[in-house]
Amino acid sequence: MDFVLLQTFDNYIDAHIVKGRLEAEDIICWLKDEHLSALIVDPVFVSVIAGIKLMVAKDDVERATEILQEPPQLSEEEGESL
Repeated sequence: MDFVLLQTFDNYIDAHIVKGRLEAEDIICWLKDEHLSALIVDPVFVSVIAGIKLMVAKDDVERATEILQEPPQLSEEEGESL
């Protein structure tokens, strides 16, 4: 399976949130350079290594892009707690 770069992040929290959104929609994806970036606390240095890269299966790129253009939706349980 071929993977392509969809998005780059300068912190692992945002990277994991977006990865989770895609995985919830059955998009095959993974984070490249995640562990290297976790060792570097300063965002300036993370950007030197070109950040954390969200890699998506080539066949899923169009659908993943569409999903990320939509605002995140709260589940019924999350909406009730607000």
